[in-house]
Order: sequence, then C-alpha cells, then structure tokens
Amino acid sequence: MYWIKKAELPTLNLVNDFYDLLSVMLDENLSEFQYIIDGEEWRIVKK
Repeated sequence: MYWIKKAELPTLNLVNDFYDLLSVMLDENLSEFQYIIDGEEWRIVKK
C-alpha cells in the first residue's frame, strides 16, 4: 500500500466501483456503501 495524489487516480487501474466508494469516504453525509441484489442485478446503495 502506498499514498497517491487524487489527481493520479485516473491513471491507475481501479475497480469499477472505486469512485462510488470514494464518494462515500469524502462526503461527510454518507457512511455506508452496500450492494443490494435487485432481481438479477446488483445495485450500489450509498447512505
């Protein structure tokens, strides 16, 4: 593990949902990141 600058993120090979997770980490109004199964699809829920 190592620290990188936020501006460098687009140059990295990140998981598809990384920016959704990052939004939860950076938004003081959010504290949860979940996958909910909705029929045959997985939805991301942020709370």
